[in-house]
Amino acid sequence: CAAMLIGSSVVEITETGWAALVYPLYISSIGALVCLVLHFLATDIMPVKKEADIETVLKVQLIGTSVLMTGVMYPVTVGFLPEVMTIQGVPRPVTADNVYGCVLFGLWAGCAIGFITEYFTSHTYRPV
Repeated sequence: CAAMLIGSSVVEITETGWAALVYPLYISSIGALVCLVLHFLATDIMPVKKEADIETVLKVQLIGTSVLMTGVMYPVTVGFLPEVMTIQGVPRPVTADNVYGCVLFGLWAGCAIGFITEYFTSHTYRPV
């Protein structure tokens, strides 16, 4: 993973230990667990009964996953990463909050991409 390779060049991360170095894997692993938890939303709480329900359940899962990941990733980020890091080539120190901001940006950008893709590929909306 490229993020782990870059992280291994940051002294503060290597000094913090293995937990900080594998932080990118935590993002993916926790995301998989959150999706597994929200899977029950689609299968037990809001099961798809007809074709028209598919889009609604998909949207609820997309928003639910993003909201849950937003809340879960903050304690993970501040718990496993050093408070301040110095990255070679970056003019200012990077904080755990900066990293959390990057995670949120990627998370919510992915959510927006999901909604945009759904809009342009769904039979519910024009232009399809």
